[in-house]
Order: sequence, then structure tokens, then C-alpha cells
Amino acid sequence: DIPSGTRVKIGSAVVSLTYLCEPCKKIAHLIKPAKLLYQRGYLARVVSEGHISLGDPALVSSMSVDEAIPHDLPARIAWFLSKSNKPLTCAEIVDGIGLSRSYCRAIPAIVRKSPIIDSSMVKSNSLKNR
Repeated sequence: DIPSGTRVKIGSAVVSLTYLCEPCKKIAHLIKPAKLLYQRGYLARVVSEGHISLGDPALVSSMSVDEAIPHDLPARIAWFLSKSNKPLTCAEIVDGIGLSRSYCRAIPAIVRKSPIIDSSMVKSNSLKNR
């Protein structure tokens, strides 16, 4: 229930919640990854380093909030591309939004199908023959 962009202090470290992690395909033999969608927790960015010990409470800051990053994949791609001043390859996109390189094959179809993604910001050689 904590929104993206929220800062959390754990021990003496502070992290900023970015977006909810995608289900890992490596657990597919245990459970369907789709069942875990938006349930794996946040990827967080370190705002200030510190020491974290087992059992330290996570204290949510109501005063420090960073820009929210969309959880929805097409919206996250559009958000990431809006931060760039040049077209990016599919590899640069998946690396930048925290996905595994196996998603590179899916990016061209997502770009083509989504009206909110500026396809001119994806290097054209990444979209050919897909």
C-alpha cells in the first residue's frame, strides 16, 4: 500500500521505493509467475547508505517523496523514454527499468501496441523484423 517514490529508513540507511518487482520466471516450476504479479515487493534505490540489521524497523517518511514510477509495464517504458534525450535500444530500456534481458524480445510488440509510448524514442533497428 506504500506508493512508488516513498522514502523508507531502515537502520541508518534510506531507500526510495521505485516500482514493484516483476515475477521471476525461475520460480515457474513452483508457482505461476502471474499469480505473484505486484506481490514481490519493491525495487528500491539507495538514497543514503547506512547499516541495516536483521529486525530493524522500516520507517516510512511522509516528508520525503521522490517521483513515482509506474508499475504498469507500458507506462513504465513511456516514463523511462520521456527521461531520455535520444532514442534507446531495447536492451537499454529493459536495463533502465529493471527487467531481465529476456524482455528485449517483447519490447517491440509492447511499443507497437501501446498508444502512450513514443516509438520514435526506440532505436529503429530494435523494432525491425519483430
